Order: sequence, then C-alpha cells, then structure tokens
Amino acid sequence: MANSIPVATVSAQANLCPVDQEFCVRVGVPQTAAQAGQGNVYFQMQALESYTWAGIGTGSSMSGSNMFIIYADGSGNVTVSPRKGSGHSQPRASNDVSIEVLEGSGINGGIMTANFLCSNCDSIIDITGENSFIAAWQTGGSVGDSSVSASISQHDDTTEFSWDLSQALVNADANPYIQGPTGNSGNGNSTNSGGNGGLSGGSSTGATKNKKSTVNLVLLHGVIMTIAFVFMYPVGAIIMPLIGKWLVHASWQMVAFVAMWAGFGVGYMKAQKDELLFKQTHTILGTVVCVAMIIQPVIGVLHHRYYKKHQTRGVVSYAHIWYGRLIMFIGILNGGLGLKLASAPNSFTIAYSVIAALVGIAYCASSYVGEMRRNRRMKAGGGYKPTYSPRAGTTEMYKPKGRGQYSPVQPSFAAQGAPRQPQYGPQGGQGQYGSRDHYQGSYR
Repeated sequence: MANSIPVATVSAQANLCPVDQEFCVRVGVPQTAAQAGQGNVYFQMQALESYTWAGIGTGSSMSGSNMFIIYADGSGNVTVSPRKGSGHSQPRASNDVSIEVLEGSGINGGIMTANFLCSNCDSIIDITGENSFIAAWQTGGSVGDSSVSASISQHDDTTEFSWDLSQALVNADANPYIQGPTGNSGNGNSTNSGGNGGLSGGSSTGATKNKKSTVNLVLLHGVIMTIAFVFMYPVGAIIMPLIGKWLVHASWQMVAFVAMWAGFGVGYMKAQKDELLFKQTHTILGTVVCVAMIIQPVIGVLHHRYYKKHQTRGVVSYAHIWYGRLIMFIGILNGGLGLKLASAPNSFTIAYSVIAALVGIAYCASSYVGEMRRNRRMKAGGGYKPTYSPRAGTTEMYKPKGRGQYSPVQPSFAAQGAPRQPQYGPQGGQGQYGSRDHYQGSYR
C-alpha cells in the first residue's frame, strides 16, 4: 500500500536531550498503533535529581499545550503530572490525557526516571508524523509531592523541537524501557547513565531542536521593568525636591523612560509568543501604563516653561506631579501582578514588595522635605515686590538736583505688605508745604 507504515524489526525509539547529559526524553510508538493511527504511545523522561522538575509539551507555546511534567515525590519515587498550559502561568493538572506509570520508574543513582504510557495521545499528536514540542525545566530543591496538582515554580529555561514519530516505532505494545536499546534488562535508567551521574541519550533520533535554549525573556522583562519603576522613576522624582536641578531630573527620567520601553519590548515579544497579549490583566495594564507615560514628559516641559515665567507653580505643575505619581504607583502595582502571572517564588514577591515599600517611604520623605524647603524660601523671600510707578505730575516727588533742576524721587516700599499712601514732610528745615523742591515722598 502506498500509505502503509513500515514495519520495524527493532526498537527505534525517538530520543532527544533538551539539556545534554541532564534532561533526556524518549518516545516509542508500537507498530500496531502506527498502522491503525491510534493506540498507546510510550514515553521515558529522565532528569538529574538536582532538577526541581522537568517537562515536555505539545505545540510551540505554553498556551493550550498538553504537558507531561515529572518531579520527585519525596519518598524515592517520581510523580508524572499531565497538565494543560493556559499561557505564561502555572499549568494546571488536566484529565485530557490518560497515562499509566510503568515499571522502571523511580530515582536511582541521582537520576529521576519516569516510564509511562499514554493511551489517548493519538488525540493530541500525530503518532505517525512530525510534531512540534516544547520542553522546560527548573533546577533547585525537590518538589517532594506525590500529587499531580502540586505547585511548581517558573521554569529556568525552555527549548523547542520537532519530533518525527514515524521514526519512533517499537516492535511490541509493551513497556520498551525494561529492555534497553541494547537488549539488556534494566530499571529504566541503567542503560542511559553516563559518567559522573550524567545522562547519555546518544545522538538524537527522529528529533530536531528548533532553537537553542534562550535567555529567559520573562526574567529579563521583569528585571528591566523593576529597575525602571521601582528604582529609576522614584529616584528621579526624589532628585527634584532635594537638589532642585531640573536638568538632572529631566535627564534621569528620560533614561528611565527609554528603559521602560526596552522592558515593554521584551514583554511584548514574550506575550505575543505565549499568546497572552491583551489577554491578561498584567499585559493590558502594562500597555496602558507605558502609553500613558508618554504624556508625562510633555506635561513636564509645560510645567518648566510656566515656572520660569511665573516663578511659582500652576495647575500644569500639579498635574505633572500628581499624574506622574499615579502612573508610577500603577506601574509598581502591575509589577506585582506580573510576578503572580509568572508564578514567581514567594521570595521574589516579598523582596519586590519590601523594596517598593522602602522606595515609597523615601519618596514621601523627600517630598515632605522639598515642601518644607519651598515654604521656607517663600517666607524668606516673600516680601512685596512692587510694580507700581507713580505717574508724573501726581504722586511723583522731586528733589533738588541743582539750581533750577529737579529729579524724580523713586518711592520706597515697606519690606512686607502693600504700599501705603505717600507722606510728606518738610526737608531741609526751611521749606514751605507744597513746595516740591523741599519734600520727598516715602512709602511705608
């Protein structure tokens, strides 16, 4: 037949190591299942015991992916947890696939091994053709839980690969991992152990890595945005009331502005890849905050121009101050939502909250100090600065400049309060009232 499945004479399990000598996966499709297009599929997942968890999933992103995640159960055995991805959040236990953990599973020689069959995986993958898969893992402490719904923390890294399951045929519909590829019986990991406790998966069979493990974009996004909103923006706001240098303030905040957009770009790429863009509160609110921040430099320029002209604050000044405070606060709050979305460890959330609180206290203190200084300056230099100039021929007084010449006397004002009416008195001792030669006006 033109479309017949080739009959395997030996086990030809497809295998791949997402992390060389540390995390490897094998899959075997019985030839009877391949010929029928449905049936059991056998998996073996192995990872060093130093891994908190390791997992693979169908598709090219977490969203909608059917996953198999393994972790130590705390009693020398391994838990296999089928889960469903819903975006960049902790995948939840799922009953969409049916599995059975097989003989040879457990922890031996520092290696976690999970042998299991999936009885309905033909509904989520093409068991006779090529499929896209993802892999993810985290190292650190043991989960130590036998529950398939145990909480797990965010992965350290991920990779993607393609698997051609037409090259994964095995002879019998039985556990292929009791007899290793060499034909020697074992416990599921004896034939796969490498030196120094590492895994030796051999060359990849039927599998192709689509990309190497990449930098954790979620972590990079979080670090950049934390620096921008929890450190740079607040410190830039603190600079102004403490040192009063608008150019330093503006320059600092523009650096924070650029950093914010760099972090937004990283987050955008990750959200788009995971199909989370505008589908989560964090991504929606984050976009609103970044777009809203565009207005702040414009208001700042208007405030600066107003202050230079009037030497005091106006409506635009308070708009700049309070609008900036509001956007900065929402940005910091959204950072907390991001940590929740990423299923960050509690230690991260606590550290973020403490730092944000300390920065908030410092900002409030600097604002108070700045206001006190401004009030003192207003009181010290708040004397009345007159713009009044007497009109010629009315209240303007004259004093002798020379014989037959007179020069106007400029009125003097009191240091505080409004000017009073001019008072006149004889000058020089001999003058007559009404003679402008001998009288000067003084404003008290």
